[in-house]
Order: sequence, then C-alpha cells, then structure tokens
Amino acid sequence: MKYKIGDLVKVRDDLQEDKMYGGCSSINDMLKFRGTLDIIENIDEDGNYHLANNNNPYVWSEDMLEPVVIKDDLKESTNIDGIKEGNNMDYKIRDIVRIKDNLKEGEKYGDCYVVEGMLKYRGTTDTIYYIDTVGDLYLSDKDNTYVWHKDMVEPVTMKDDLKHEIKEKNNMEYEIGDIVKVREGLQKGEIYGGCEVLETMLEYRGKMYVIVDIDFDGDYSLKSIANPEDTNYYSWHKDMLEPVEIKESTTPKMDRLGIYQYLLNNLEETYKAKNNDYGNSFADTYEKFGCVSFLVRITDEYNKLLTLCDPNIPEQRVKKIDDTILDLANSCLLWLVEREYKNQ
Repeated sequence: MKYKIGDLVKVRDDLQEDKMYGGCSSINDMLKFRGTLDIIENIDEDGNYHLANNNNPYVWSEDMLEPVVIKDDLKESTNIDGIKEGNNMDYKIRDIVRIKDNLKEGEKYGDCYVVEGMLKYRGTTDTIYYIDTVGDLYLSDKDNTYVWHKDMVEPVTMKDDLKHEIKEKNNMEYEIGDIVKVREGLQKGEIYGGCEVLETMLEYRGKMYVIVDIDFDGDYSLKSIANPEDTNYYSWHKDMLEPVEIKESTTPKMDRLGIYQYLLNNLEETYKAKNNDYGNSFADTYEKFGCVSFLVRITDEYNKLLTLCDPNIPEQRVKKIDDTILDLANSCLLWLVEREYKNQ
C-alpha cells in the first residue's frame, strides 16, 4: 500500500468523472473534492482509502490521491528520505534560506532557469514551505510564486535561543511547517488577540493550511498547498486556528458485517456509474430476451472465474477474481431487481 492511516494526501486536481482509477470509479460528486487536502482515516481490505472529512463518504484508490510533503515528522509517510537522497537535497521544510545575490537572468540550475521576475528576490530571506518530488523549493512569500533550485539559495541559520525567545514571548502554540485548520466557528467581528475576524476571512473556515511565517506578535501567515491560487493573505491569531492531528495507528480490521456493507456500497456505486455510462442496458436486454439475458451474463462470469481460479495463476490476477465475483453478484442482484420491478 502506498499510504498508511494518518498520512496527509491530496485528491488529484485532474480527477475525471466516470474514469476507473485502480479498482475505483470516480463519480460526479467526487469531483468537488479535487485539490483538497485530507487525512487517511481507514484502509479497507482491497487497499482503498477512506478519508477523515465527514462530508467525504467516498472510497478512494491510491491512483486518485497524491502525497503531500509537509514537515520532518512526515518524511516516513511521504518517502521524502528517498526523494532527498535521489535529488541531493540540502534543505528541508521550515529551513530559512537566502536567495543568492549573484543570480543572473538566463542561468540554469538543475532544471530551473533564472527568469527576469526572480531577480528582485536576490538577497532576500525566506522560509521553505514545500519541496516537490524532484527536490525543488517553494518559498513562503505569497508574492514569490517561482520554483527555486537548491543551488539558487544559501542557508541562513537562526540561533535556537532566538527562536525560543520569540516563541516564549508570544506564547506560540505552532511552528512554521505545522498543519492547521481555520476554525469553522469563526464569526465576523470577533476579536482574537489583536486580530479581528473580517467578513472576507469567513470563506477560509474549515480549510487546512501550512504555517509559513510567524510575526513578532506571534500571529501566523498561512499558505495552501492544495491550491496555489488560494489567496489567504491574512494574519491569524492562534485561537483562530486548531491543530490537524496526524494519526499514528494501525489499520483496524473490519468485521464480516462491515465487509458485507462495504461490498454492498461498492456494488451500488458501480451500478450508478455503469448506468451513467451505458444507460440501463440490463433492463433493456431483460425486456428483449427475458431471463436468458442474465443467464448468459452469469455463465460468462462463471466461466471467467473457473479460468482465474486456476491454482497456478500469477499473483497479479488475484485482484481480477475479486472483481469478477463482484460482477457475478451484481448480475444476480440486478436480475432480482428486474423481476421485482416487472412484477409490481
């Protein structure tokens, strides 16, 4: 399995309706979650994922998701150690860096070119808030939308005693790189410390962000990893936010009733998806040919199972056995549906 419970993931931006991803078909209602961050809450026996958002009841395959790299203690779940070694990365998220003074337009560093708009950032100090899978850096300045190769920057060391002094002075609960959620209960006009909740801040309620900067008053600047177009330019007091817990747990084992209910839900989603793709073809063929139409389908699926269940089959075909059993069960259920519908 690519992910484990507690991993932070992003639903793919390019998810398409009625397309198979692994063993899961995407439906229209799933598209509203494209680009959103969520946490894996459960993994079923087929290796598909259930996410923590209570408004997201769907089952997601690993091909529908992509990993999110946030901070050091998430490296194991995102395999960032392998990325770091493969790309000779000198930095990690939350490191403070300085953009080199001597960058020149047109120079190439790795796969990154220096363009004219980058020159104004020469000599400025910033914080790394994201590292992509090829090891290039994204910085926290909201106006700095460029991708930086590691050789375009140089390290800046802030003494630990200074960081501790700032944190103690402002009773800070979070650090740069922490994942937080804007509280859903915020109301216009409320005052938190020195920050007032404005009407335009309400649209961010319930969304997850990474902390990219902390001012000397202890207020936080946030940036969305899921959506780079998210223009959250406000300063947030600690009491406007709540921590996002990264769970450390093992996959719970489902009981038989849970497995049964999951399979029924999966059959229902498959039925909806196929009806959307092909229309009600089961009903049409039943109307024309009667019970023979289902007997032919069931016989085909039975013969397919006989072939797949050969004890010498390769491991990669085991998944096809499960899919064929589900197809067989679905055909039997749909046969009953058509009989009941006709006898009404």
